[in-house]
Amino acid sequence: MPVPLSAFTIALEVASASVPSPDALLLQALLAAAVRLSGLPTLPVDAPAPVLVELPAAELRRQACPERPRACIHLIAWHDAAADRVLLSDQLDWRMRPVDRSFVLHELVHVLQARRPGSPRDDDCARALDDERLAYRVQNAWLDEQGRTERFGGRLHVLRCAAAQVDAEGRMLLRRAGGDGDAEALIGDLMRRRGLNPPETSPPPPGTAP
Repeated sequence: MPVPLSAFTIALEVASASVPSPDALLLQALLAAAVRLSGLPTLPVDAPAPVLVELPAAELRRQACPERPRACIHLIAWHDAAADRVLLSDQLDWRMRPVDRSFVLHELVHVLQARRPGSPRDDDCARALDDERLAYRVQNAWLDEQGRTERFGGRLHVLRCAAAQVDAEGRMLLRRAGGDGDAEALIGDLMRRRGLNPPETSPPPPGTAP
């Protein structure tokens, strides 16, 4: 049974108060950047606001990867599409650190993708891979605008969907371009944002200078 959110979390809604909190204003700015840089449709005025939920790192892994938590050892943010929320590791200092904030932006792109009209089925591997690449392009473009040199997601360009979909555990099967076909295919589970390879540049440790 999932741990009650109230035990661990702070939920942030964009328009939850007549006078938005600093967190809500920051989330508004990130959502606007996600729309601008992705070209995805903005959320309707009457749509539910994105909700961010902060969790201890171990609890984030448990909720995102209940069957294989070790596969998510590097997971620091995850769009929980089923519950329409973004889960963040409490190791991210997204309010103060631009690099950490870029991971919130990345997940907001996934929020926009999930809510776009005619959003595809969740077993469409090619669309999932395209969506993940777009989220990383947005993240990197925003980091460039902030004058940052960190870049993420570079490994995705060598991944392709395997010929046989889906495996016995319901995971997407991927292969490395130029590799030995589907035999070495299981690299990640993009649709559930589970078990993604760690980025080339990990976010700096909390408490260090941005």
